[in-house]
Amino acid sequence: MKKSSSVIMGEMIQAWKKEKKIVGPKSNAKSVIVTENQIYYTTVSVSTLKKRTGITQGISNEQDFSDEISL
Repeated sequence: MKKSSSVIMGEMIQAWKKEKKIVGPKSNAKSVIVTENQIYYTTVSVSTLKKRTGITQGISNEQDFSDEISL
């Protein structure tokens, strides 16, 4: 029988909890961020995280032409 993603996620959280690789308060968490090394519970909503990621990506994709502008 194939495990659902929520069961797999639950097992991973339990295993990482034992290794103390979980950061943040679970009680007020609005989202969970899973990286290769840790799991982060955050009170920031998923939609806010998406907006912030978009802003960061937009900034990093901008080119700086300030040296070419003469005032």
